[in-house]
Amino acid sequence: MLLLGLCSLLAVRSMNSKNEWGFYGHRLINRLAIFTLPEEMMRFYKKNMDYLEVHAIDPDKRRYAVKAEAIRHYFDLDHWTHKMDTAYLPKEYAKAVLLLDSIRFQYKNETYQLFDVNSLDTMHVCDTIPFSKHFIRLYNPSANELLFQQYQRWFNTILLPEYDPLHWTMQCDSIGVIQWSNDQPVTIEILDSFSKHGILPYHLRTVYRQLVHSFTSRDAPRILRLSAEIGHYLADAHVPLHTSQNYNGQLTQQTGIHAFWESRLPELFAEKEFDFLVGAASYIDDVSAFTWDIIYQSHQMVTPLLTKEKTLSQAYAFDQQYCYEKRGNTMMLQPCKKYAEAFHKLLDGQVEQRMRCSILCIGSFWMSAWMDAGQPDLDALMETSNGEQDSSAHHNMNDQLAPWVRPHE
Repeated sequence: MLLLGLCSLLAVRSMNSKNEWGFYGHRLINRLAIFTLPEEMMRFYKKNMDYLEVHAIDPDKRRYAVKAEAIRHYFDLDHWTHKMDTAYLPKEYAKAVLLLDSIRFQYKNETYQLFDVNSLDTMHVCDTIPFSKHFIRLYNPSANELLFQQYQRWFNTILLPEYDPLHWTMQCDSIGVIQWSNDQPVTIEILDSFSKHGILPYHLRTVYRQLVHSFTSRDAPRILRLSAEIGHYLADAHVPLHTSQNYNGQLTQQTGIHAFWESRLPELFAEKEFDFLVGAASYIDDVSAFTWDIIYQSHQMVTPLLTKEKTLSQAYAFDQQYCYEKRGNTMMLQPCKKYAEAFHKLLDGQVEQRMRCSILCIGSFWMSAWMDAGQPDLDALMETSNGEQDSSAHHNMNDQLAPWVRPHE
């Protein structure tokens, strides 16, 4: 019965090739992840299968309307390996901004550091964060330091919602736990060089916590929205080029390889050749560590796949590499089928393997969140499980490429 069900699901309609995994890939991955779930969850998820499939691409659409969205889809691990031992890379977004960005305040046209970060231990959680001597001298706060938990709460509830890649500022009294002796408003400015290299593993942890909370509160529409969206981000994390500064081959004269790998190959070979019987979801003990493992695994594949495509391209004339193909009413330049077949063979099942891992991983994240919430009875939510009721899922979209969105996306 399961085999017949999966085979029928592969007979899905053709979709346009664009964005991460293509619309086709993201929808298929979310749909098949349902069949990894235990029966207590599968009934609820199967009832809402169409929603989970259709809304698998919502994060892609939001990139043009929400300033913080674009950075959630990738993480340039190679940028950090060139700068530091990644063991020192903070595994929390709030701490990464604290240690690797510059959080400053302005006073009478002068700019100073808000915190004294030089005294912090980057290998461990900071229990307290001392204010800088300039801030203490000028504002005489009631405390000379901030508890890390207070900073973390401030970052997640105040700073992050105001994220702006071009001008990230807010008022210092938003911290809320400090009484200022100086009545002059304090403007905080974050010089953010960290986030532009992506926050995918950090955002996955955030969405996971939100999903656990949604299960705990029995909020069916929000469960469905967050399930669909965490599926999208997890699938992105399994794409090797989402972990590299050379995200579209632009640094090695291989522009276009992003869509070639994650859209063209799945559309050509997934239905006919890929095996999507991936087994049952399993509980994840440490979601953060598991997420970082995905990033590291994906990144190990970057150099080999680029090398193989570069070698292949040298054996084919350009007009044998790219051909015009009709998509709807439009003629589009696509990797030729024979060239795609050759690349697919060189990769030796890499795309299939990452899709299989995505499917099983998504099911495991859904199940783990449900278990962490105490395994609520999802059958009781069947009558209220219309994800469209969750108004927070909808955003105004526009068709203009925003300045903070990477060109390939």
